[in-house]
Amino acid sequence: MSPEKRIEELKKIKEICDDFERYCLNNLKIKTESGDIVPLEFNKIQKVIIQHVMDDLANHKPIRYIILKARKEGVSTLVEALIYWWTATHKNIKSKIVAHDQDTAEELYSMFRRYYDNSNPIFKPSTKYNTRTDLTFDTEEGTGLKSAIDVASAKNTGTGRGQTIQWMHGSEISKWPDGSELMAGLMQAVPKIPNTAIFLESTANGIGDFFHKTWQAAKAGNSVFKPLFFSWADREDYALPVPPNFKLTDEEKKLKTIHSLSDEQIAWRR
Repeated sequence: MSPEKRIEELKKIKEICDDFERYCLNNLKIKTESGDIVPLEFNKIQKVIIQHVMDDLANHKPIRYIILKARKEGVSTLVEALIYWWTATHKNIKSKIVAHDQDTAEELYSMFRRYYDNSNPIFKPSTKYNTRTDLTFDTEEGTGLKSAIDVASAKNTGTGRGQTIQWMHGSEISKWPDGSELMAGLMQAVPKIPNTAIFLESTANGIGDFFHKTWQAAKAGNSVFKPLFFSWADREDYALPVPPNFKLTDEEKKLKTIHSLSDEQIAWRR
């Protein structure tokens, strides 16, 4: 290959690496509920989050979100994709994922392994460590990105202390044993500068816990976190064919009006 063609090729690679959606299209794959490995295609909820994150990056703002969600809406899948993309395309990035227990932490880590294993070789950085909890992009000679992703359990309240972290994901934080103490350390670990990110996400799990208080503070504008809420009705495929003689109850009529639901969504809710 001539030097000119090589320069042009590297330019195209960089353009794709700089564009999250194009990068995902060329690289990232997920496992479906049926066990198939397929390309990551964004649903409506994921597209909303992407727009917020890309706006923050473009405007040089620290990325800080707290997300209240229904189950299985693809929020964790997207957050891990964003973290993998940024860590695998930038030097000296430390990314950390904290889940409520070790099994969930390892399950989230498997997403990163899947992203890496199925990635186009052109966009696959060299790895030095690839264990059950750590994915380090480097070479034995130390000539790689020197970036890493690792996962941990929220049961270790000292997680993150003494570290400098650029991108962090707190998963199902309403289930963290001691969210206040753990987040105090993690917040200090992530600098308040552009190109850093903290994503806190969870399903609801009661009143008065750390997640509930943090969510309420964000809703009131008394927090660095921007609140994003996604109900089950925001997922396009949560709908079923309407059965014969379908008749709405009074409660369903109110829900349909308030939340602009279709009869198919009401059928799924039933």
